[in-house]
Amino acid sequence: MWPLCAACEGRELTVMRPLSLCVACLLLAGGCSRTTLERWPPPREAGRDDKLRISGDLRTLEPGSLVFPLRVLFVVDSSESMRVTDPMDPVTMTTGRERAVRETVDQLFAQGTEGVRVGILRFSAQAQSYTPEDLDGDGLADTYFIADPGRLSVAASQLSVTDRTTNYLNALNEAYFEIRTELERADLESLPLSKYVVIFLSDGLPDVDDTETRGDPFENILDAVAAMRDLADLFHVGEFAFHTGYLSSGEGPVVDQGAQELLQQMAKVGGGTYRSFPNGEEINFLDIDLTVIRRVFTLRQLTAINTSMLIDGRQAPLRYIDEVDENGFVDLDGDGTVSCGEPLIDTDGDGLADIMEIRAGSDPFRADTDDDGLSDRVE
Repeated sequence: MWPLCAACEGRELTVMRPLSLCVACLLLAGGCSRTTLERWPPPREAGRDDKLRISGDLRTLEPGSLVFPLRVLFVVDSSESMRVTDPMDPVTMTTGRERAVRETVDQLFAQGTEGVRVGILRFSAQAQSYTPEDLDGDGLADTYFIADPGRLSVAASQLSVTDRTTNYLNALNEAYFEIRTELERADLESLPLSKYVVIFLSDGLPDVDDTETRGDPFENILDAVAAMRDLADLFHVGEFAFHTGYLSSGEGPVVDQGAQELLQQMAKVGGGTYRSFPNGEEINFLDIDLTVIRRVFTLRQLTAINTSMLIDGRQAPLRYIDEVDENGFVDLDGDGTVSCGEPLIDTDGDGLADIMEIRAGSDPFRADTDDDGLSDRVE
C-alpha cells in the first residue's frame, strides 16, 4: 500500500494509483483546514482624478528696483567752424560741448546706472559713433549705447576734435540707424515705458552740396527727424524727444536766424525743445528732462485660477448625458447640470475637460490620445 499522509491516517481507504491518491489527499487536506477560498476581486474601473496639490515658489521681478530703459544719444557738431564758436579752454584743455556732455552723463548716473545707456555721435562731413559695443564677439557693433563712465569720458573727449564741413543728413541717418539697432534688441515688454532722447547741437546751417538733386535739403532734414519719431511710434516707445541746441557764432542775428529757424523746426517735429547758447555762454543740457522712469510695485494678492472652470455658458454641453457627464464636474449649485462657475474635471491635465473630450472622441485619461506630439486640447 502507499503510505498515508497525516490527514488520511485512521481512515479506511482503498488502494489507488499514486496520482489519484495525491489529489485525494490534497482535497482532504483542504477540507480539514480552516482556510477559506475567496473570490478574485473584479477589475477596478479607472477613477477620475479630480484632486490637485500644488507647491512651489513665486518668482517675480524685485518690486523696489524696477527701472525702465532710458537711452540718451548726443549728436554733436564738430565741424571746423566749432573751433571758433566753441574754442578749447586753455586751462582745462576742454571745449564747452565736451564739458556739457560729461556734466549730463554725471547727472544721469547720479540717479543710478540701472536702465540708463548713453550714446555719443560726433559729426562733421561724416558721422561717427564713439560708443559702439560688440556684445557677441562677431566683430560687429550690437549696440551704440553704453553705461561705462570711463568709456563715455573718452568718447566725450573726441568731441573737441574739429574737421571739415557740416552735414546734418549724415548725422541724422546715423542716429536713426543706432536707435533702430537698439529698439530691435530691446525687451518688448519694457518699450511702452521706455524713454529715448536725442540731443542735437550745432553752430550753424548745414553745408549744402551743389550736386544734391533730391529736393529741398532742409525738408530732407526735417523728414529725417520725423523718421526717427515714426520709428519710436512703430516700436511703441513710451516717450521720444528730439532736442536741439544752437551755439551762436556771435556774428549777429542775420547770420544766426537761418540756423535758429531750422533747429527750432527740427525740435518741433521731434517733439523736443530748442535752446540757443549765445557766444560765450556756457553750454549745458541740464534743463532737459532726463529722469529715469521708476515704478515701485507691491504684491498685494495672489490668485489661482482653474483654467478648466466653466466661465461662459457657451462652454457647457448642449445636453446632459448620464453615462458621459456623471462625476465629470463639480455640481456646486446642486442642479444636476453644468453651470457657470463650476469646475470641469480634467483627469489627464491637458486643459480639455473630460466631458468635452468624450464628446470630441479623445481619451480623457491620455493628454495625447493619438501620440502625435500634440495635446488633445491643441488638436
